[in-house]
Amino acid sequence: SRQGQQHAECIKLLLSRGANPKTVDDGGWTPLLSASSSGNEEAVGLLLDANVDVNVFEQNSESTPLHLSSAKGHVAVARFLVLRKADVNATDKRKQTPLHRAASTGKHEIIDVLLSAGTKVNTADGEGNTALHLAMEEQHEEASMSLLGGGASVKQKNL
Repeated sequence: SRQGQQHAECIKLLLSRGANPKTVDDGGWTPLLSASSSGNEEAVGLLLDANVDVNVFEQNSESTPLHLSSAKGHVAVARFLVLRKADVNATDKRKQTPLHRAASTGKHEIIDVLLSAGTKVNTADGEGNTALHLAMEEQHEEASMSLLGGGASVKQKNL
């Protein structure tokens, strides 16, 4: 998008003038977290090229860039983060992985990306829910089918 390109140009300019790409705002967000959440692949690439940690996490929820892009369905950004060695099994404060986030929001294309990258499909979150539990609870049929195709257990209980 035009706005995304403008953000990327701004990042290039700031980095060329010595701005710290690892800076954290008052809300606990870094530029990489913001770019990942908004789906700006070019900005994500620029920041990672500036040696920003691909697994940096937001201080309150402990969400990584992959958690954020997975929840919002930013497939290109999620793929890019995975290629740049993002931890597909990273857990946030609620013990949810990026797969949990994608499942609960019905982002089946992200689920496929994460499964291809070797994410653990039957990991339980802090409440005992697997990604399949969350997808089914929210009635996300395509996400549920992707998870089942990826080996999700229908017998795992969420106590």
